[in-house]
Parts: sequence; C-alpha cells; structure tokens
Amino acid sequence: MPQSLSAPAYPTGLAQRRLVPLALLVGLVLSLSVATQVAAATTWTVCASGCDYTSIKAAIAAPTTVDGDTLAIAAGTYTEPGIVVDKSLTLQGEAAATTIVQAAASPGQAPDRVFLIPSGVRVTLQALTIRYGHAFGGGIYSVGTLALIDSTVRGNSGSGVVNTLGGTLTLTHSTVSGNRASFSLRHGGGLYNTGTLTLTHSTVSGNSNASFGGGLYNYLDGTLSLINSTISGNAADAGGGISNAGSTISLINSTISGKAASCCGGGLINYRPLTVINSTISGNAAPSLRGGGLLTNSGPDMVKLINSTIANNSGGGLFNNDSKVWLTNSIIANNPHGGDCDNYNGGSITSTGYNLDSDGTCPLTAATDRPSVDPRLGPLENYGGPTFTHALLSDSPALDAIPWGTNGCGTTLYSDQRWQARPQPAGGACDIGASEVEVVGQPLSAWVAGLTPHTAVCENVSTGQAVTLTDPASPWDCEAAGLVATSGDQVALRVRGPVTQGAKDVGGAVVGMAPNGGGCTNRTTGQQVKFQALFQGMPGATAASCVAAGLVVQPGDSVQLHVAGAAE
Repeated sequence: MPQSLSAPAYPTGLAQRRLVPLALLVGLVLSLSVATQVAAATTWTVCASGCDYTSIKAAIAAPTTVDGDTLAIAAGTYTEPGIVVDKSLTLQGEAAATTIVQAAASPGQAPDRVFLIPSGVRVTLQALTIRYGHAFGGGIYSVGTLALIDSTVRGNSGSGVVNTLGGTLTLTHSTVSGNRASFSLRHGGGLYNTGTLTLTHSTVSGNSNASFGGGLYNYLDGTLSLINSTISGNAADAGGGISNAGSTISLINSTISGKAASCCGGGLINYRPLTVINSTISGNAAPSLRGGGLLTNSGPDMVKLINSTIANNSGGGLFNNDSKVWLTNSIIANNPHGGDCDNYNGGSITSTGYNLDSDGTCPLTAATDRPSVDPRLGPLENYGGPTFTHALLSDSPALDAIPWGTNGCGTTLYSDQRWQARPQPAGGACDIGASEVEVVGQPLSAWVAGLTPHTAVCENVSTGQAVTLTDPASPWDCEAAGLVATSGDQVALRVRGPVTQGAKDVGGAVVGMAPNGGGCTNRTTGQQVKFQALFQGMPGATAASCVAAGLVVQPGDSVQLHVAGAAE
C-alpha cells in the first residue's frame, strides 16, 4: 500500500499526491494555465554502501518510494527475513547468481519467510536468488500479482513459493529448486498454488518432503499452466512432480520427468480437468503400480492428451481411475511394471485416432491406431528447444502417420514440443507423439494457422529478389514460386490476411531457413509483438505463435506475420 503522510492536505499518500492536478493560484495572478502533471517512475538504488538505501526493507518503507518505482539491487547478499512488498514495485537484481536475498545465513535457521506480497499490489522480482526462508511459503508468500523473472527460488522450507487464492503468479525463465515442504501442511515442495499460476520457460526441480506434489501442488480454485517448462527430479508421497486438485491444469510443450512417488502418480496425480498438448511424461516412478507417469482420478471431468508422449515410467504409464480420457495423436509406450494403460473403477479411454501403445493395454480401437507396436524412441535428451524429449528413430512406425489437415496436423497443430515445424516436409504428414522429426534439405516454404492469407511475400534480402503470391494456399513453396536462394542467403517471409472465425491462435511454421527474428502486427489495432525466444535456435524448420508472443486478435482483424533468417 502507498506510504501515508502526516500532512492533512494529502491524507491518501504520496502516490496520490503525484497524480493530483496543480491548484490554480487564484488571487496571486490574473490567470494561469496549469497542466496536470504526473511524476515519472523513479529508480532507487540498494547496496551495502554508496547507494540510496542499504537494505531492501528501508527502500520499500521510504515515503519517497511509491507505486511504479524500481529498486535496483546491486550484486551482494542481503539477509533480510520478512520483507513485505506492500507497494507496486519492481525489485531488479543484477543477476540471480550474484544478487541473493535470504532470510538467514543457512537453511532452516530463519525466523520468517523471505518475501510477503500482500493483496492489491503488482510486484516484479527479477534477476534474484531467493533462499533460506522458513515458513509456509518460505521463499515467497503472495496474495497479490507477482511476476518472477530470470530468478531462482531455492533452499527454502515450507514450500519455495505459495500463491494463494486470489493471487496471480507468473514465472518466466525462472527456477524453483531444492525446497522442502514442511510444517503441518506438507504439500507442494516447490510451489503451492490456489490462485492463478503460469510457468513459462521455467524449471521446478529437486523439491521434496511433500505429502502431495513434490514439485507443485495445485489446489481449490487454482488454475495451472505450464508452457515450455520442465518439472524434474522432485519427490512426494503422491504426485512426485505435480499433484492437481485445483480447478484446471494444462501442460503445453512441457516435460515431467525423473519424479518419484512413494505411493502413486510418480509424474502427475490428477483430480480435475487436465489438458496435455505437445508434452512428454517420462522416467517417473510409482512403486504401487498406480501411474508411474500419470494417475488421474478426475471422475466426470475430462482428460485430454494431444500429440504427447508417456514413456519409460516405472509403475505404469497411465492409471485411469474412474476418469474419461481422450487420446489424440499420442504415444503411450515402454512403461514397465504396470503396463502402458490401466483402466480401473469404470474409467474409460477413448481414441480419436492416430495413437500408439507398445503392449496393447490401452484400448486403441480407431482404424488409424497402432496398438501393441514399439514406437522406436530415442532416450530422453536435449534435441533442441527448451525441454527434453524422446526423438523418433529412423525406423519408427510413428513417423509420417497423420495426413495433413487430419487431427490438426499442420493447421491447429503446426509445431511440436520443441517449436519444430509440424509437419515436415511442408504439406506432408505429421508424426505421432510430442516430437516431429526434422527433414533436412527442404525448399524454403511456409504455412500459417488462424488466418486466411491474402498475400505472401518471399524475399531474398541478399540479392534483392522478391516473389509475391496472391491468395496462396497454405502451405506454399517460395522456391517453386520463383525465388532463387542459396545456402546462407538472408531471406524473409511476410504473410498478411484476416483472422479466421473461431481461431484460438494465429501463427505459422517455416522450413528451409534458420530464423533469427520475426514478429506479428495486428494491422487493425496497430499492436506489434516479437517472437523473441520462441525460435529456440533450431535451424531448418521452426514455428512460432503470435498469440503466445502476446498479440491480441479478434476474428476479422488484419494480421501480418514476418520472419527473417538465413536460407538452409
């Protein structure tokens, strides 16, 4: 909350004072034109000596620090238990490796947590390490709106981060590791959520001592979204990686791996609606033989697995207890000591086609399914992109199994878990599972989803040649249209058209080039976004989403996508 002042003229605080129009000096002048003034945000420095403040608490408490300001915290270790950020501020460290905020000098000794974020404030914590808190929410307890960016939360007891009912927490390029659930409520070693929680390009690893949810516990009305993120190496009695008893949960382009549950649900135990898209659940364990990978108890609520892979989980792949599970374009295979699927207590598994299991325990009845077939998977490794995946070997029966336009192939699903273009080649068939195999040496070509292209321009920036296609069918081949490009030429693609009715995303894929930049423009509203990290450094074929990059679109809006890079 804003710092109160004693002066009666401004009882609501300095933050309000800066927004009040200047009074007209009636009587001192005949007339005076006065403009309303708003003070610019201020950056205050924090360090051991020579800065505006020597502690984070003092900087927050100062009456001159108001909503919208930034605290620039120099490299160093700040031992300050119980920091209450009761103003809407940005706390900006130099780097997580060098700017450390802790509640004590060693784990388990602190009298309090590190940070408390009250309701009604919007706080950003960036480039910090937050450690050694000892309370429920040992690292951070948040009721407000909190963004954690490029930061690490580790070595806390009582859960690393707690985001409570009504709170909104977003983790971006951050890590929550080595925390322990403790005290009377032993749930969520890494994160405990009853609010709105989104993880993007983040990692939750090595958290433990939880009854439910070694890595993450989602409860009550909590909503959870994992995007391009990893949950790995956590441990709990149930739900070694994640326990979901909240409102909804979605995994998109993410991996749950290397979890252990002493009971069940080694990777994930689920009680509510669950959607898994382009994701991998692998290498988890449950000695009870109930869901080494995934145990779902969602009852009438629906569980959807789309273009995902559940493999190599000890204690079984999918244990379905009284749930309705729908499988699309997915692999469930090689799950020892429990089988690939186990339907229990009235549970049902329905195939919408193009699924594969290795032992015939999943009731795959669609004509396009492949039951009792070895998918020929490579080990769980880094094959490019932000998360580990299983590559398909060259003789895999999952290769090129799904025709273009079927079950979303190349239309609503135009990338794999790594943001590799799906399918390859352009206009071809998609692979089953979370990973699409790259086909090298393809011509420069592209396709889009969510808009109807009016024009597409293929340009060789190095030579100045450009080819324009009018109302091109998706996908299109720039070289077949007349563009001449050799390996290493700088090329660019632009496509423009209206957003289609009912589209949930606007994006596209390109093959035959190594992208190094791009973005989207809503020509109707003027908003522009950049793709930034979505390309993930995968030469030859990649995809990106305008909506994931932050573009706001409505049906009928005119949108332009562009991408630039070097020809393959």
